[in-house]
Amino acid sequence: RFHNEKRAYEHLLHFGVCAKGFVPQCYGWFTLPDFEGVSWLHPFVSDSKAPNAILIQYFEGAVKLDVENITVDLAEQALTAMSHIHDARVLHYDTYPRNHLVLPNGRIAIIDFDAALTW
Repeated sequence: RFHNEKRAYEHLLHFGVCAKGFVPQCYGWFTLPDFEGVSWLHPFVSDSKAPNAILIQYFEGAVKLDVENITVDLAEQALTAMSHIHDARVLHYDTYPRNHLVLPNGRIAIIDFDAALTW
C-alpha cells in the first residue's frame, strides 16, 4: 500500500495536482531508520523491514464528505479533482465519500491513495 501511495504522489506532484490543491501537498517520503525504542511504532517491531512514511499536508478543521454536507458545488469540485487526478495518470480506486475532505474554506480535497493504480 505504501508503494501505491508513493507512486501516486510521484505522479500527482509531477503533474501539479498537489500544487492546485485537489489533493494534499506531499512533502516527501522516507523509511524510519531506528524505531525500536519508539513506543507508538511498537506494532512494527516484528516486521522484517523498517516502516515507511509519507509526509502530507494536514487540513485542520476538515470533515469527511457525506450525505449531510454534500452540495452540487462540492460534487462538481470532486468531479473536477478526479479529472485532474486521472490526467496525472492515477486511478484512485477508492473514491468513497470518506476519502473526500471538505475543507473549512469550502474546497474539496481527495485523500488516501494507498489503493491507487498508476500508469
